[in-house]
Amino acid sequence: MMKKALFSIVLVLLFCGMPGQARAALDQAGAERLKQVFTDYLERRKTAMRFGGQELRAEGAIMVEPGDYYYAVTMPHLSVHNPDGSYTDIGILAINAMPGDTPREWKMTIAIPTPVLAYDADKKIESRIDIGAQTLAGVWSEDMRNFTKLDARYENLSIQRIQEKYAMEQMEIVQGGDPGVSKIGRVELNGALHEYSPENARAYEEKLVALQSSAGETPGPEHVESLYNTLFDAFSSLWDGFDSTMTVSDIALSRPAIPGSPAGSLTIAKAGMGMNARGFRSDSVSASMKIFYDGFKIAPVPAGFGAATPDHLNIDVSLSKLPFREIVEMRRAEMKAVPAGAEPTTAQTAALMTKALQLMTRAGTSFTVKDSALGNTTYNALLNGQALADLEAAMKAVGSMRLEVSGLDRLIALSGEKLKDKTLDDASRKTLQDSVVLLTVLQTLGQMGKNGKGEAVRVYDFALAKDGKMTLNGTDLAAIQAVIGAAREAGKK
Repeated sequence: MMKKALFSIVLVLLFCGMPGQARAALDQAGAERLKQVFTDYLERRKTAMRFGGQELRAEGAIMVEPGDYYYAVTMPHLSVHNPDGSYTDIGILAINAMPGDTPREWKMTIAIPTPVLAYDADKKIESRIDIGAQTLAGVWSEDMRNFTKLDARYENLSIQRIQEKYAMEQMEIVQGGDPGVSKIGRVELNGALHEYSPENARAYEEKLVALQSSAGETPGPEHVESLYNTLFDAFSSLWDGFDSTMTVSDIALSRPAIPGSPAGSLTIAKAGMGMNARGFRSDSVSASMKIFYDGFKIAPVPAGFGAATPDHLNIDVSLSKLPFREIVEMRRAEMKAVPAGAEPTTAQTAALMTKALQLMTRAGTSFTVKDSALGNTTYNALLNGQALADLEAAMKAVGSMRLEVSGLDRLIALSGEKLKDKTLDDASRKTLQDSVVLLTVLQTLGQMGKNGKGEAVRVYDFALAKDGKMTLNGTDLAAIQAVIGAAREAGKK
């Protein structure tokens, strides 16, 4: 339910922006016109959310008052209701807006009411979200009917799961301890669209609203195809690219003690993700995705966790020279070739994949992993590599990858010490024994080297050739896999 509550807030914020016609004079006439624009826009959002299976309810009137420098907008009381009867009570959003740098843009800020409460189907409070400090500022485009730039910061968030009671026959069972609480020190959201087209944006919005209105409860194949065409046309015509990042700091989750399980906690110093893409106009798209966390701690440590659990993680992957528009057009043609309501055959799917690989090979599409890492105070691993699409290659790609690992000896030693624990159950002992065998083999296979910091590491250079042969440090990987298999069998004896 807490996930639904957070999703509901984000959904309403993204869609309760401010279209309308910017006016130099902030007068009552402008306020009345702006009120009507908000009214119309809110109705469109209700239609969109019904299409997604939820209901956005608005109680009260929209109020718009002109000030010396901005319009003060007070939205109705908003709540998002789910099919199962549960709902999130968002409250009344306060919006300040002023004309932007162009006639059809607005600079605006939005304040979320606090707390935000989520209720179950019986109208009992299930969770509560408190926000200590907040800032949301962005640039809203009338034509895009969305933000073209957004910066948001939320500090000292507290997400509390309200204590529940369960009744069984004549006995009342109450969860022990205090209710679980989640706290977040800071949330930062940043996003921007690049080289967007206002004219195409308005046409896209009208098509999407028409599709949502005519789809009914069960959209037919023709609606699915139309939605596909509309969405992917938007990607190739609305903008050239986008940037988006989210960073969350000082995460602390706690759960109460219950019979048979002690109280627990999980903390993360910092975590986040980001996505960006450019080149939709040129049909040579470059995109990247990053995911990271640092300072991960969990207590008590559950079975299966321990020395191998990374306290930090970084994933950085990217795709370059993707012929996006050509692939979309190819997929569009394939959808038309499949009878309405039918699924593509295995042969059709295989042919589609081959055509896609042909396009990517011709474009020089590549996939890159850069400085992706994980580890803790015992060990660390760093991965870099690149693969290039090649239809003529046996594996449909060629490439290389380099893995550097430090601390394998320490990890093996800690695992060996753990095996001395007489309280280990048979399954855990077996898993740990297999891990020691595998780690020992990996240590043997790695070449001694130095990383960028001058530290001693084991190096694993993988290469995938055109003939499909994969090597590790120059040795056929198939032969290495045979060695690992033999070592595992020996470990069973």
